[in-house]
Amino acid sequence: MRLLPALALVFLVASAPARAQFGIAAGLNFEQLEDIDVGNAEGTFDAASGYHVGLFYDLGAGPVGLRIGAFYRDLGNVDFSLAGAQEVKLTMFDFPVDVRLNVLPIPFLHPFLFGGPVLSVPRSDDEDLHASLERLYVAGAVGGGFQIDLGGLTLIPEFRYCIAVSELTGDTFRIAGQEFDASQGPRGNSAQARLGLRF
Repeated sequence: MRLLPALALVFLVASAPARAQFGIAAGLNFEQLEDIDVGNAEGTFDAASGYHVGLFYDLGAGPVGLRIGAFYRDLGNVDFSLAGAQEVKLTMFDFPVDVRLNVLPIPFLHPFLFGGPVLSVPRSDDEDLHASLERLYVAGAVGGGFQIDLGGLTLIPEFRYCIAVSELTGDTFRIAGQEFDASQGPRGNSAQARLGLRF
């Protein structure tokens, strides 16, 4: 029975008029890593901001569409406070898969909602932290936006919010030569404002 919603979704996408288009997108992201418990102390991560840029592939012209992308995301400099403040730089290669629902057929302006998984490969300029990062970081994204028709081009402003599903590191990790043993590894949420251009 659990397969029925997935099969219905595949049918809707497949039955929509075929139209696949590429696009580029860029925007700003605002990151917040959850604080972690390391036994007799608490490690805190300050909020950080950065940018992202990448490509996407849009498939489907009906009420339901599919969009996959590849993005480089700079999380900015993240301050970690425990046994002295440490500043580390984090980046990710994001691969989002968005299922898009067009909600209103307004001429020239098409609002939509979307949701789906985001698979990420995290990296850091701190060698110790980089070695502690998980190879694959998983989050779920939800959001909405507008498609604005401009002749042969489509402008797509959107807002998306990503909620971590997996941990960024294992329970034991190192930052700037110091080792920490937490009850669980850090997770992060990301608010993103993005502007896309589809050809």
